[in-house]
This record gives sequence, C-alpha cells and structure tokens, in this order.
Amino acid sequence: MKKRYGILIIIFIFLIAGLSVSIINRFYSLDYLYKLLIKKEFTINPRAAISPEKEYLVNIWYYPFFRTIAAEEGREKEFFQEVFIDLHNKYPNLRLKIRKLDFLEGHKELLEALERGNPPDIYLNFSNDSLIDPEWQIPVEPYLTDQEKAGFYTVDWGKIDRENHFWGWPFLVYKQVWMANGRIPGHRGFIDKINHLEKESLALNYPDLTLLLQLLSLKGLERIQVKDGRLTEESYRKLYEVFQWMHKLRKEQIFSLATTNMEDYFLKEFLENKPVVIGPVNLWLERFLLKKGKGNFNQIYLDGLVQVYTLSIFHQKKYQGDDHSRAVMEVARLMTEKHAGRLARELGLEEPYIDYRDGNNRPDLTGVKRMLQITPDVREYWEEVITPAWLDFWQKGLTPEEVMNKLSNENFVE
Repeated sequence: MKKRYGILIIIFIFLIAGLSVSIINRFYSLDYLYKLLIKKEFTINPRAAISPEKEYLVNIWYYPFFRTIAAEEGREKEFFQEVFIDLHNKYPNLRLKIRKLDFLEGHKELLEALERGNPPDIYLNFSNDSLIDPEWQIPVEPYLTDQEKAGFYTVDWGKIDRENHFWGWPFLVYKQVWMANGRIPGHRGFIDKINHLEKESLALNYPDLTLLLQLLSLKGLERIQVKDGRLTEESYRKLYEVFQWMHKLRKEQIFSLATTNMEDYFLKEFLENKPVVIGPVNLWLERFLLKKGKGNFNQIYLDGLVQVYTLSIFHQKKYQGDDHSRAVMEVARLMTEKHAGRLARELGLEEPYIDYRDGNNRPDLTGVKRMLQITPDVREYWEEVITPAWLDFWQKGLTPEEVMNKLSNENFVE
C-alpha cells in the first residue's frame, strides 16, 4: 500500500514539474533562462510582449537598392510607407525612423556606430555575411514559430542551435549567375559547363573575392574553420580543390585574359562580342548586361547557389528593454514575411519567405544553397592569410601545391 502511494506521489511530482516548466516557458524561453541563470551573461527574453501603454521608435538604416538595381527613384519610400501602414494597423504605438545610407560609406558608418554601442535597430545588410558583430547583434530564431521556420527555405535549420544562431531575417534572395555572350555548353551541372568551355573563353575577375566564396561553396564547403592558427582539415582540403580546379583550367588555356589588370579588362572582350563567359557577376552588372545585350547575353546559374540579403537586428549599449527588442522583431517580421516578396518580384529576385499556411504549394527547392559566409571569428584569417594566397596564385602563377605549402607553413596568431 505504501509503495503504491509512493508511486502516485512521484507521478504527481513529475506532473507538477512538467506543468511548472510549461508555464515558465510561456513567459521565458529555456535558452534565455540558461544564459541568464547558468552562464550569467547578457541575454534577451524573446517571450517579452509589446506594451500597449508604451510608444516604441524603431530605427532602420537602408541602402537605395531599388535605384541601384532597377534605376528607379523613390520606390523605397513607397515600400516603407506600405510597411508603416500595415504596422500601424496592428501596433499603433510603433513608429519608424528611416535613414538612407550611401553604398560607399554605409558599412563604415555602421561599424563606427557599433564601436560606440549605438547601432540602428534594423540594418539592411547587402553584404554576404549575416553575422556582423555578435556583441550587439540579436539572433532571430528564438522569435520564430516552427511554421515560420519552414517558410525560410534558404536556412539549414539542422545547423541552428545554441552556438550557431540564425543571424538576420532573409530579405532578398539573389540566385548566383555568371554571364555568357556565346554558346553555353549543354551540360547539366555548372562545374561541367565550365570544364567543357573552349580555349580562351573564360574571364574571371579574381580580385572580387565573391569568386572564391562561390567556388568554395560549389565544392561543398559550408563554413571556413581555423583551429590553433591553421585551417581545419576539411577547410584545407576544399580550398586545395578550388586551386586544383583553377590550375587545371589555366593549364588547358581556358582563360581568355591575362591575370594582370583584370579589373580594367574584365568586360572588354565580353562587350566586344568575343564568345566568353565572365564571373562573378553582381546584381547591378547582371541587369546592366541583360539590358545592353538585348537578348544576346545569357545567364549561367551556379546550380542552386544563392546570396541572401538580410535584415540585421541590433541592440544598443543603452539597452531599451526586451519589449523594445520584440517591437523591432515585429517590424522585421512584417518587412520580410509580408512585403519583401512583392519587392523581390519587382526587382527580379526571389522572395525570402513562403507562407505555406496560406495554402501555397511548396516549390521544388532541391539544391538551393546559401553561399559561404565569413564569420567574425575567421575574418582576420580570411583577410590576412587566405586572400593574399588567392591573389598570389593568380598574379604569380603559383601551383596549388606552392600555395598550400605557404598556407601550411604560416601559423596565424591573432
């Protein structure tokens, strides 16, 4: 009899404990409690609610992307007006303060603001790297439901955890392309197409490091990792494979231009109608060439490789509270999930979010892969070790073995 009562008491205790955890989780995420109570570090409660009694001002910094991509003025203003109208209907106590940045100086201004601890709440990030500064940046995934996560198809959610966060709301998705003004080899994969080009028919703008990121991504590298001042085995192997591939094309005389003054002569033969493939091609250059070519220039897609422009979310040194962070996230959610899709279609890009709850059929996303990003922990190694080795390969005509030996012998210490 006593044993049966003991079992009932144990079951009752587990029920109470489970109920308590469920109640607590409604107001505080477990990750928030872990960081706050165990790690004792600054953290933000994603369960915080927007107070109807307070007024919130959300600062947004953006670039004139519409003018740059589509050569049209003023569309960004209309976009933000539409966002504000929608926002005001749901949260009349939220206001927006919008600031336009210059493409040449904007990133520098952001870095200076981060040094002061006074960045904007939302930054329209046109770089390839979604993580800019982990000290001030707020991860996005704690604010998303499981249904919402399914809609952000460029994210590998299996790799998002307590250490590897989802930094930034996808805003615009750009399929990576190179351009051709002649016949494209009829092979299925991008790498096979390039391998079957004729002699002197490929011009690569190697000083643009987007090229190296694209090639590493095509070779399957998901993240550059450095341990004890050296590349990890996988990162080393994938980089070596890229150098081997480029060296093979060089030996077969596939490249059409000398490797000096590449930036000056990158487009010369292309625009003179000599059959040639060029890469990498940014969004502005792609639009320019398609317009100028009048149907004579073709896009070669890099299989499913995409670049994702994001909304980076920051907090300030003078923290405005968890409810303010929630307000910022609601603005970003509205911008990405409701308004970015139409904007993307107008710009000839891909929408970042597909809401399957609205009955939309899930498209075939097989092979969609986000381009390799450079994270802050390896950025210095990328700039001071990998980049010089990459340039030496082209400018000094080094072999893959010579380049990799230099990397092996150089022990990088931050």
